[in-house]
Amino acid sequence: MPGSKVYEQARQERRRLSPMAATNRVDLAFVRLSALIGLVSVFAATAGQLRGQTVPDLTTVRGVRALELYQARQDRPVKVRGIVTALSGWRNSFFVQDSTAGISVDRTDKADVQVGDEVEVTGRSGAGMFAPVILASYVRVVGHVSPPLARRVTYGDLLGGREDSQRIEVSGVVHSARITKLFERDALTLSVELGGGSMTVLLQDFAGIDYNRLIDSTVRVRGVCSTQFNQKRQFVGLGMFVPDRRDIDIVQPAEDDPFGGSTTLIGNILQFGQAQHRVKVAGISTYQVPGRALYIQDGNDGIRIQSSSTELVVPGSKVEAVGFPMRGEYAPVLKDGLVRIVGHASPIKPVRIRALDVISQQMGFNHVPYDEQLVSLEGTVAESHLQGGQRVWILRQGSEVFEAHLPLSAAVDATEYIGSVVLLTGICTVHGDSDHNPVSFSILL
Repeated sequence: MPGSKVYEQARQERRRLSPMAATNRVDLAFVRLSALIGLVSVFAATAGQLRGQTVPDLTTVRGVRALELYQARQDRPVKVRGIVTALSGWRNSFFVQDSTAGISVDRTDKADVQVGDEVEVTGRSGAGMFAPVILASYVRVVGHVSPPLARRVTYGDLLGGREDSQRIEVSGVVHSARITKLFERDALTLSVELGGGSMTVLLQDFAGIDYNRLIDSTVRVRGVCSTQFNQKRQFVGLGMFVPDRRDIDIVQPAEDDPFGGSTTLIGNILQFGQAQHRVKVAGISTYQVPGRALYIQDGNDGIRIQSSSTELVVPGSKVEAVGFPMRGEYAPVLKDGLVRIVGHASPIKPVRIRALDVISQQMGFNHVPYDEQLVSLEGTVAESHLQGGQRVWILRQGSEVFEAHLPLSAAVDATEYIGSVVLLTGICTVHGDSDHNPVSFSILL
């Protein structure tokens, strides 16, 4: 009877055996099978096309440089013709430039190539460590010509590594010159300030050059732009491989005697209208970190001179220093400094100050009267820890919090002073934020 369990089972059995239902199930299965066969056919056809496809050779440097990272890693065939612009010194690599661009060529063979050689390079694409490169399997010299013209660029053009491997020309002032190792070979290394940032210039053809006379010269340099990068392929700095000493033109030579110029008051450094060249200052020494920095004062103005000299300069020494004025965290500093002692005087007497007076506002402007000066002030030691090879104290004076930095060589039991009020004497150093606004200070003891 309707509604009974037996009746319901019978109704479902009739439906299962219905010719229409059976037909529908067969049709649905056929559609699914047809779709699957079609999909398999598409995949098979695509695979067949890929197996039969020939990837064309990359025949211009620009084409190789345009590859995305994953494409450069696919060992795409490369065959280019260009001019050797520089030898990097790393293994057997060199730079080649055609009419479209320049690129680094890495290779395993040791075929001799020279700057100016016109070469045919056959190989594969490679990812490189910053930009795409050519992994050469064969290099053939077909002639010798003049290097391509170097394109004039500014510091702004170079940011981000856009000119990596290109032959370029820059102008700037030499800040330092020294002999360093370049892939186990000697090279003259120049730091050239381009007006906005510096570039490391490497010259292997330097025999007989009095490179110290290059310091403070205005130069024009031609070579191949290289990029300093980290392990994540990120741009961190600029370099240049200079193949020939004739690629360095001295536009304005440096003074014969770096100390021969007039003396600039410390308080006048980096004022309006000053040039990029080094300046001379004079004062009384107050603090030194041998091999790193010397602090001096003339009256109420102080400055930090970055110097690699390890000659001991005791407090109270009369000194002259020359260096390149650069913007520091807040106040100017003199970089790449030379220092000479010219006499002795009584040591500078520290100025007794309050912490709240170190950074203040007057008429809406920052007022920072004690930066880089020898001062003394009181504070309560709140904590002590080690940081960067120094002992650092955190101190409080009223609502103000500041730090004191002590060398590890100081025989101080840090825990003994926690909670104590101490009188500190040292160099007041003001720290700025990313916009160079003064935000904190510390005392160098």
